[in-house]
Amino acid sequence: PLLFIQVVFLRLRTEIVLVPIIFVLPLWIPFEALCYWLFGTTPGKWALGIRIDSEDGCKLDIRSAFSRAFHVFHEGLGWGLPVISYWTLYKSYIFYKESGYLPWDYHSDVTYHIYTRSTRSQGIRFIAVILVMVILAVGIFCSWQM
Repeated sequence: PLLFIQVVFLRLRTEIVLVPIIFVLPLWIPFEALCYWLFGTTPGKWALGIRIDSEDGCKLDIRSAFSRAFHVFHEGLGWGLPVISYWTLYKSYIFYKESGYLPWDYHSDVTYHIYTRSTRSQGIRFIAVILVMVILAVGIFCSWQM
């Protein structure tokens, strides 16, 4: 998703797509939080059939959604800083392996629901993922032509 934002929306050429994630986060954190609040999932989680809900089964309120999005990038991705990011991902893996929770969800009332619906909806999700991949590929190709 961050590559998509950088190439398609920010119109960066692929040679400089390695813009540090820390510069894209101010755009991504609110987007992810709004997705949780409005839809209960993000595009990638939707494609995999995963919802993020509160323990009572409702979508996250806006405050919880922003908190979760912020903590994912803080505790999980280490703000995209190269060495710190690897360290925080490793620590998150160890934490999950020992506790069964991800660090950013440990003290919250977030639950994960993996939903399977009809074969038709799975097919729609598959087509949507392929469509996004094609759009991303076209965006990258067009940036090469500029």
